[in-house]
Amino acid sequence: MIDEVAEVKKYMSGQPPEEQSRLYRACYMISKLMKADGESPVDAVSFIRDWLNGHKTNGLNLLQCVNAAYINETELHSGCRVFVSETDAQNIVDHAPTETDRKVALALLCNAKAFADRRGVFQASTEQLANWLDMKGANVRGRNIRRLCEWQYIAKVDTDKGKAAGRFSKYRRSVSCFKLLVPYKNTGEHELIDNDIEALYAALRLGSR
Repeated sequence: MIDEVAEVKKYMSGQPPEEQSRLYRACYMISKLMKADGESPVDAVSFIRDWLNGHKTNGLNLLQCVNAAYINETELHSGCRVFVSETDAQNIVDHAPTETDRKVALALLCNAKAFADRRGVFQASTEQLANWLDMKGANVRGRNIRRLCEWQYIAKVDTDKGKAAGRFSKYRRSVSCFKLLVPYKNTGEHELIDNDIEALYAALRLGSR
């Protein structure tokens, strides 16, 4: 997601996710926020156990998860505003043939606007994209990303996966570097609010164009 602090606060105020990969991410991100707030790993474990409150963890090793969060030095990302224009929306429609392709394209566009470097290259975890969009990671990797490359919306950029960005350190196998092949600027009539990609998708009318 774009605003990771908002993502964590949503986890903390809600119920633990059912799917193991999403539950791991929730515990990991909560630990990262507690670390940033000066709390100890012991405090993080105690809080998460109370938050889980007997929830089925499907083999999650909580101590290992919290430790991984505390040894990672990358700070949570927050405060970046992302705007999407009607031109951005039309570019998605012209390069994404299915509804799920359009949702993945929109998520990648938001990532590009928030994180792309001067070359226009940015990293994205297909597993995290799938979690954000409530889709299956295998479908995002094997279908949507492939079609968006075929339809020339994005291109994969060769990189050393062993040196994946710190914020994706637990997702290296699903991390790729991308570059959008369409023009974009962080301007537009529509803003991504609280990571609500579905609301942004609806506001852009991407499902009915």
